[in-house]
Amino acid sequence: MKTLISRRCSYLYVHASLVFFLSLIFLIIDSNLSATAQFNLTIPSMQTAQELLPHAFANYTRKNYDSAVIYLNQILAVRPAISPLLASFVNYHLGVNYCLSGKKEQALSALEAAVGGGFAESDELLRNTDLISLHRLSRFDSILMRAERNASALKLYDITLWNNKGLGFSYLYSFDSWSNGKMIKLREKYHLDTLRKPDDTELDVQIRILNWTHNRWKHNPLNIASNQDADVILDSVAVGASYRCAEYAAVLTQALQAMGYPARVVELHSKGVSYGIAKAHVAVEVWNNELMKWVFLDPQNNAAWKHGNTLLNADEIRELILDNHLDSLEMYVFPSTWLRKETIFPSEWLKYFYYLFYRFENQFAERPELMQSFAPLCYLRDNQTPELLYQGIPRALVTTSNSLKVYPTMNLVHADIAAVSIDTPFIDLVLNTTMPSFNYFEIKANGITTKQLHKDFRWAITHGKNSIVVKAVNQAGVKGPPMLIELEYVK
Repeated sequence: MKTLISRRCSYLYVHASLVFFLSLIFLIIDSNLSATAQFNLTIPSMQTAQELLPHAFANYTRKNYDSAVIYLNQILAVRPAISPLLASFVNYHLGVNYCLSGKKEQALSALEAAVGGGFAESDELLRNTDLISLHRLSRFDSILMRAERNASALKLYDITLWNNKGLGFSYLYSFDSWSNGKMIKLREKYHLDTLRKPDDTELDVQIRILNWTHNRWKHNPLNIASNQDADVILDSVAVGASYRCAEYAAVLTQALQAMGYPARVVELHSKGVSYGIAKAHVAVEVWNNELMKWVFLDPQNNAAWKHGNTLLNADEIRELILDNHLDSLEMYVFPSTWLRKETIFPSEWLKYFYYLFYRFENQFAERPELMQSFAPLCYLRDNQTPELLYQGIPRALVTTSNSLKVYPTMNLVHADIAAVSIDTPFIDLVLNTTMPSFNYFEIKANGITTKQLHKDFRWAITHGKNSIVVKAVNQAGVKGPPMLIELEYVK
C-alpha cells in the first residue's frame, strides 16, 4: 500500500526518454488549454506522428536504436511538416538513439537541429545518461549553451525581484451548494450516500469517494470531455468513454461537494512552465473538518501524500520537496481496479509541485465551463518568482505568497497581472491596497514617476532591465511600503 520516496527518489535514467514521451503525449491532450493551441491532431501529419512515435519508443526500450532512428526520421520527413516545437523534441530523441548506437557525429547533428528548432531543456540534456558519452565534446557544450539561450528567449520575461506580497485573505472561495439540483442528482443517481458508513471519520468518507472516482474509468490522456459537469462525464463513461486527469479532478471535486465537503481543483506546474511541454498535472484538495486542513488527493493515481502520520496539502508537499526532505515524504497509493502500484514512481511526480494554481470559484456543477480556462490564483513560495507565460502562451495571474491569508499587513500595494503582451511588450497591472483613506498610487515605472487615482496601469516594457515601484498614499500624504518588481525582457 505504501510507496516511499526515499527508495525511488533518484531518476531511472535508462527509461528517461520513454517517461518523457508518455508525458509529452499526456500534455498534448491533457492541458487545460485547447489541444489545438500547439498540436492539432486532425492534421494528417500529426496523425502520422502519433502513429509512428510509439514504434520509435518501443524500439528504444528494446535497444533497437537503429530501428528507432528510422521511425523518428520518418516523422521528420512527414509533409506537411509537424510543428517546429514537436520537431525539436523528435530531433532530441533522434540524437539519443544515434548516441546509443555509437554514431556520435549524427547524434550531435540531431541535437544541434533540436536546439536550432527551439529545444530549451538544458537540464534534460545533462541528466539523461544516454548522452553521457557526449558530455566532454566541445560541440555538446555549444548545444547546452544554445538550449540555455533558447530557454531565456522563450521565457521572454525573467522576473528577478518580486516584492509583491498579498494583502491577506481578501478573496472568498465559492463552491457548489449541497442543495444545488445537480448536486442532489449526482448524489442520488450514483448512491453516493452509501459511501458514508455510520462509524466513518470524514477522512474515511473522502478517501472512499476518491477510490470511487478513480475506479470509474481507466486513465486516457488522449480524450477531453466536451463538458466538465460530473454527470455528463459519468454518462459518457457508462457507455465506454475514458478521460484525463482533469476529468478525474472535475468528478472528484463535484462528488466531494455533493457530500458536503468544500473541494477545489489544484493545477500543478513544473519550473520553466514558460516554455516546453509536459509540465502540468491536475488534482484536488478537500477541506477536512476533523483534521482542520486541506488534504491533497490525486484521483488519477488514487493517491494521497503523507509526512509521518500527517496527510499533506499541495503546498506542504512542495515545501518538503524544495527543502529536500524527501526521506520523510511518502506517496500513499490506494488499491485500484486498473492501475498497478508498481508502475507508479513518486519521483516522476515531484517536479509538478513547483507552481500551484487555484480557482476562486469552484462551482463546477453550476458552471462547468470554469474548468476550461486557466486557474487564476498563483500561490508562490516565499522568494519564488512567477512565470508570465504558460508554455509560450500569456496568462493572467493573481499572485500571493501569504499562506494564512488572514492577518494582512496594512497599507501594502499588491499588483495583479491582468494581461501580458509579447510582440509589443507591456504588462497590464491592476493595483490594490487596503490603506484607509486611500488617495492615490505613486508609481515609478522605469524611472518615470506618476500619480494616479485609478487602479489600472499599463507598464510599458523595454528591452533589458525594467522596474516598477508602487506606493499607496493616503489623504494625509502618508506613504505605505513599496511594492517592487524588477524584470528583464529578452526577445
